[in-house]
Amino acid sequence: LRALHGSSPLRLDTQLSAEAQKWAECLAAKGTLEHSKCNGYGENLAFHGSSVPTEYTGAQAADQWYQEIQKHDFNRNCFQPNSDNFKDARSRLITSFFYLLTGHFSQLVWKETDRCGFGKASTPDGKRIYVVGRYQPPGNVEGEYKKNVLPLGSKVTTGESTIS
Repeated sequence: LRALHGSSPLRLDTQLSAEAQKWAECLAAKGTLEHSKCNGYGENLAFHGSSVPTEYTGAQAADQWYQEIQKHDFNRNCFQPNSDNFKDARSRLITSFFYLLTGHFSQLVWKETDRCGFGKASTPDGKRIYVVGRYQPPGNVEGEYKKNVLPLGSKVTTGESTIS
């Protein structure tokens, strides 16, 4: 999915994976979906629930996050504190809402992010599944969207070479 937006593949980081797994288990134990007090990394959460024991894969979670592309405005640059669009409270509220609608997608494809880790846990009855994605360096940085969340069809550039 990242390559579709000009971003290089992520490297799986064992430390991030261990931390993501620990947080997924915590969420399953509490039965809530809330972000950790994460510092220094980005975080995506996904939840799937059913009235019967169910399965939910990491690929399904990634697809759920990616589907936010439908609401993403590639021309807006999301948080732009120095732009005319960000000067009044109404614009800040709209921008914050925009982030809530597309923040998982933008973190998933964020170009400067190069490492990730994932965890998955379910409640004891198997009816609720939690998936946690952790990313470094974190994405969703104010004013950095245009250069990190590229439109569909962008090319991956690595050093002097370009990969399509």
